[in-house]
Amino acid sequence: SAIFSESILWTEQLGWYYQAEGEYEKAIKAFEKCIANGYFSPLFDLAVIYLDKDDDEYYDYEYYKTLMEVGIGLGVPECHILGIERESQWDSLDDQEKNKLHCQLKKNLKAGVAMGSGYCAYTLADVYLNGKFGFNINLGLGKEYADIAVTYGYNEGFNLIIEAAETLQDPEFMSDEEILKYRIDALCYGIEEQLDYI
Repeated sequence: SAIFSESILWTEQLGWYYQAEGEYEKAIKAFEKCIANGYFSPLFDLAVIYLDKDDDEYYDYEYYKTLMEVGIGLGVPECHILGIERESQWDSLDDQEKNKLHCQLKKNLKAGVAMGSGYCAYTLADVYLNGKFGFNINLGLGKEYADIAVTYGYNEGFNLIIEAAETLQDPEFMSDEEILKYRIDALCYGIEEQLDYI
């Protein structure tokens, strides 16, 4: 309950705990306390609460978008993923909207990576490996960004590159030995489902 800067990080973790437990009102208070004391990273976590369409009490897309835009303005790297929540709507967008969203993501995700966001690197890897949001498939860039995601501590980057290699089954993209190395590295980083394959 302290407001000293050293304690704000604990308040953020308390917010994560409440969020995981589904106690959103308490999570919101914890995140808002961090923000009020000048620690802005929880803007992303706070925004995500308002994106859950299954929760009628909290779902508010416009508020989510506003929080993410504020986060971008305040230099919160993860907020740069704003727009990926529209993936399911992509096919229904007109060409102008698609182009606007593509340009927004291209600019913001690269900025997020430059700020050290593994989540943004993972998202860029995903769009390049799978050709989402109007990005042309570029396996080299996809693999590069997946590796950056892992370097920045976003370990799901391992799964993304392994899935791409399994789908392609192209030794020029990644040999069986390289896939095995990725699986071992993923296991070392705590992705336990890789143990079955190893």
